[in-house]
Amino acid sequence: MKIFARFALLVASALLAIHTTAQTDAKAPQVDPHFQIPASDDGLPGAGPIRRYDWFRNLWAERRSAWARHADQDKGAWVFLGDSITQGWGDDMGANFTGMKVANRGISGDTTRGVLIRLQEDVLSLDPSGVVLLIGTNDLEEHADAETIAANLKLILAELKKHDPKMPVVLCQVFPSSATAKRPADQIKKINQLYAAVVKGDAQVVFIETWSLFADAQGDAKSAEFPDLLHPNAIGYAKWAAALRPIFATLGFMETEPDNFTPEPGFVSLFNGRDLTGWGYRTNNFDGKTMSSEGRYVAKNGRLIVTTPPEGSKIAQLDTTREFPKDFILKLEFRATPNADSGIFIRQPQLQCRDYLIAGPYKTLAQYKPQDWNEIVVAVQGGVAHCTCNGEVLEASMAVPATGPIGLEGDRGQMEYRRIRLKEVGQAADAALMYGARPGSKVTIEGTSTIHDWTVEGAIIGGIFEIDPAFQTDKTLKSVACLNTKGKGPIATVSIPVRSLKSKVAVASQRMDEVMYEAMRMKENPKITYTLNEMVIKGTVPESGTPVKFDTKGDLMISGVTNKLEMEVTMERVASPDGEMLKFSGSKVLKMTDFKIQPPAPKLAMGAIKTGDEVTVKFEWVTGQKKDVAPPAK
Repeated sequence: MKIFARFALLVASALLAIHTTAQTDAKAPQVDPHFQIPASDDGLPGAGPIRRYDWFRNLWAERRSAWARHADQDKGAWVFLGDSITQGWGDDMGANFTGMKVANRGISGDTTRGVLIRLQEDVLSLDPSGVVLLIGTNDLEEHADAETIAANLKLILAELKKHDPKMPVVLCQVFPSSATAKRPADQIKKINQLYAAVVKGDAQVVFIETWSLFADAQGDAKSAEFPDLLHPNAIGYAKWAAALRPIFATLGFMETEPDNFTPEPGFVSLFNGRDLTGWGYRTNNFDGKTMSSEGRYVAKNGRLIVTTPPEGSKIAQLDTTREFPKDFILKLEFRATPNADSGIFIRQPQLQCRDYLIAGPYKTLAQYKPQDWNEIVVAVQGGVAHCTCNGEVLEASMAVPATGPIGLEGDRGQMEYRRIRLKEVGQAADAALMYGARPGSKVTIEGTSTIHDWTVEGAIIGGIFEIDPAFQTDKTLKSVACLNTKGKGPIATVSIPVRSLKSKVAVASQRMDEVMYEAMRMKENPKITYTLNEMVIKGTVPESGTPVKFDTKGDLMISGVTNKLEMEVTMERVASPDGEMLKFSGSKVLKMTDFKIQPPAPKLAMGAIKTGDEVTVKFEWVTGQKKDVAPPAK
């Protein structure tokens, strides 16, 4: 099968070259000797392979000579630069990008060094409006290492930036392929990791996750989109175009007309489509401004855009300057780039808003439209939010506090929001006591292995605890109905960043952490979350009102999998100069496999280790009254 796949790949490449040559021969092209591949590597920039096969020499010279003859008509275009994947899109690729002038500068078989050599004449001479770059896969076939490929990319970007330090560059991850095509997944992943490192912190470059867009569970291309496991078909090109269009819109080259949307009767727009009036950070607002102070949030043509962070991933939160104590219905639409991660804060708790089918946690949605507009509807009634996406339930009963703003999170990739509107229904909820996370919390996970027991610790537990005001004055808790009735309970939502969990071992702790993060699928599910459903007093309440034991029920989500959880929790009232604090503590034995986590079996210097399925989770969650509380964990 592998031999057949390689043979098919060779035939496809040869046919592409023959087809191109035949077309060129039919037009009797004049090849300019100036555009021939240099005979040797002497004095050429970069490192690594430059192809000099006869078919490639001919193709290189023919395409470059043809481009030179009509260079004037391509002046100021967006240049798509790359290899056969780009060439295969054809000269009519601009039909995918309405209103944009584009120029195809792909050469089948080209490498990063080849692109570097022809960059000035084929690209920079056009004074392009921007560049879309996809290159690197052929370097692998010629046995170049990832470091050499990334070093050439760095040189290419340096030349682009030198030519125009304000010209936008869209860098695509190298697409998945297959080991049968001499492009194994692990090597492509390494290239993309190094590419990310090269552009980290560079605001001129938008790095787009096109590997995640196309990869299957093994990290290879899918035959339905890449029949030869290298070149996309019409389906693949359509997905690539859809991934690029939101970026072009944000850069101002597409979708340049205002969105003339009128809310339904009773709904009020929270975003005017022109600027960030009514939105801000905790310490300021951006009334009348088209972008936030650091440029992360941008208002453009009806879209509130959370832009791609140059850092690759960076948490930010923009809130409405108004709070919403009444029950309400919130409607909005969102569009995500591949693997983008954002969120919608409902008073304070966060509803994950992501490129769901790739980034999770709702990977089975049937109505979700990747890289297109999707509608979120959130109905809040009596402290509970019911959330849907295109009519499919995301969260049936998410607990929310009595009041708070609507917020939008930025994390990874680009997320656009539009048509954000809200309709209030009913009256404001009675005032409630709210506690938020304070420093001093701790979570410990204890497990076993074939070599020794192990411990993981974390010190960040975010969230809120909201309860009837009588809780503060009635130390017996008899008048606090939600603590004495089954099926009811106070509002509590808790979150723990997976990355905050660290191994407590003397040797190879970093490696153990990496194994743990991978097993927990941290990239797709960066937080552990818990929602309280029931909290009933267990035993007698002391006259002092502390400590008190409770039987609790709730929903625990780890690695994107949610399970019902029952456990005994102890609450202590703790006096402090800033007012009363509450410390909740408890312990529970869990099985990793219940959350579809395969118990890790890493290979370290000391040999292979196999961990046990059962772990014991212990926690101490410290909270303080809402005034001057710490923000929720990111």
